[in-house]
Amino acid sequence: MNVAYKVIKPFGCAKIGDIFNFDSDDREFVMEDTKTTKKGTNSRFMSINEEYVDALVKGGNLEPYGSEVAEVEEETLPTIAELKLIALEAFINDCKTKYEGNLDKVRKDFEEGKIQPCLKLESETVNQNLLKLINAIQQILDVDKEDNE
Repeated sequence: MNVAYKVIKPFGCAKIGDIFNFDSDDREFVMEDTKTTKKGTNSRFMSINEEYVDALVKGGNLEPYGSEVAEVEEETLPTIAELKLIALEAFINDCKTKYEGNLDKVRKDFEEGKIQPCLKLESETVNQNLLKLINAIQQILDVDKEDNE
C-alpha cells in the first residue's frame, strides 16, 4: 500500500499537485492546504478512505506519490457555483458602472440647474451607499484571487 498520492486531475476541493498522506491513526488519506494573503487566510482540508483512493486512482484523479506528474491542467467545465459567481461578478460590475454613472449625471444636472440641492443630496447618498455595498461584496469575492496576494 502506498502512503501518499498526488492529485493529477482536480476533484472536490483538491487541486493538481495536492498530496494525500496516509494517517495511520484514522486509517485515511488526508490533504491539507492553507494560503495566507493580505486579505485573510484560506484553508482546504480533505480526508478520504482507502476504497475511495482506489476509485480515484482508477478514475485518473490520483497517482502514487513519487511518479512524474505533468503540470498540464486539463480543461474542466465550471461547476454551477462557479457559474453563479461569474454571473454575480458581472452583475456587480454592471451595478458599479450604473451607480457611478448616476452620480455623474446628478452632479452634472445640479450644475446645470436642472435639479434642486435636496434632490442632489438624496441621490448622492443613495448611490454612494449602494457603491459601498457593491465594493464590500466585490472585496468578499476577490479574497481568493491569487493576483491580490
